[in-house]
Amino acid sequence: MWRFWYLAIVALGVIGFTTSLSNGEKASFDGFQVLRLVDADLSVHSKALERFLHSNKFDFWDYPRDVMTSPIHKAELVSVLNTHGINFIVWIEDVQKLIDGQHRIFPRATASQPDQFDYSVYHTYKEIDQWVRDTAARYPTLAEEFVLGTSYEDRVMRALKIGSSTNTMKKALWIQTGIHAREWVSPATGLWMTNQLLADYSNDDEVTMLLDTYDMYILPLMNPDGYEYTWTHNRMWRKTRSINGNDTLCVGTDANRNWGFEWGGWGASPIPCSYTYRGPYAMSEIEVRNVANFIKNQTEKQEFVFFMDIHSYSQLWLNPWGYSKEDTDDYDEQMLIGQTFTEALKSVYRTTYTYGSITDLLYVASGTSVDWAYGAMSIKYSHSIELRDEGEYGFLLPPEQIIPTAEETYVGMIAALVHLTDRLN
Repeated sequence: MWRFWYLAIVALGVIGFTTSLSNGEKASFDGFQVLRLVDADLSVHSKALERFLHSNKFDFWDYPRDVMTSPIHKAELVSVLNTHGINFIVWIEDVQKLIDGQHRIFPRATASQPDQFDYSVYHTYKEIDQWVRDTAARYPTLAEEFVLGTSYEDRVMRALKIGSSTNTMKKALWIQTGIHAREWVSPATGLWMTNQLLADYSNDDEVTMLLDTYDMYILPLMNPDGYEYTWTHNRMWRKTRSINGNDTLCVGTDANRNWGFEWGGWGASPIPCSYTYRGPYAMSEIEVRNVANFIKNQTEKQEFVFFMDIHSYSQLWLNPWGYSKEDTDDYDEQMLIGQTFTEALKSVYRTTYTYGSITDLLYVASGTSVDWAYGAMSIKYSHSIELRDEGEYGFLLPPEQIIPTAEETYVGMIAALVHLTDRLN
């Protein structure tokens, strides 16, 4: 998610979030808890909280509100909170218990069973990659698979182009999920929505109009190496898996601080062990370059009018800028499409989202995908979503919430894209 400007640098053997585990090791979070700081105020408590940020012991899931602690260091955290009059409650009692709930054993669809793909569970990289191929085969007149390139660890970054065939060049939309590895509901939501778009073509007037009007490019896993690592070694991993020079302990870069627009400013760490590590230089990550190069090359053929980067958690629609507190030139238009999305989404399950700029709702964060799309590529409608929830489960949303999350997001997205079409016309 976006709320990681102040993430702690965590040492191996303490929490193990930002350091790499050896082969065969799998991080355990038994007894780890998330505390919610109910009245933390940065204008009053910033010095006290900064002590935690750089202590290598704690992980702020949502600064300055939600912080995860190991059993070993909880007493130290509580002591400082009490000393500074910061009230808190235990928000998540046992992190490992929630992780175990996401890893229940379910029968999974095989390559010979594409119609039986289970959208109500979380899927591995290999299953998602196979889903892309199966979906293209299932909808040959509407969907086409293509490869952006390979990741640092040589995993294929396979995507879909969906839309009806025409004799004219259509405008383009870009949607990506899974840039932060531990945000599992992001790709899960993207898969369900993509399938629903294809199923609704010819059956729903708005969806039919959208697929007739645009080419939609959809990338289910922006960070395949990190995502795989969350399944095999550390469920709470966030970054890519690139090696930082000779440092084999502090692995990876925050792929959402690595984009080549206003790179290296506030909200992006220069420290390789940090979860918001910006990388050694802009666009250092092959995954970021693969996406950026595709969009830049494709822009020579068709105009991109929409860019969406889907995250979790916090229930937000986010507009640029991330690097600056100044309003964009298209602030009013970006707020209007955010309002359209949130109102339509709420109509499904009464889930409440908030819309606004990254800096208004969160903090300053430089080198983000949304800023790059808007600032470098001039895509007016460049946005990010933070999906469910507001912290009850955080990154560990139970599988039974995948489809409801996807259903409401789909309704909001269709409304936003219809709105966009009306504005462009």
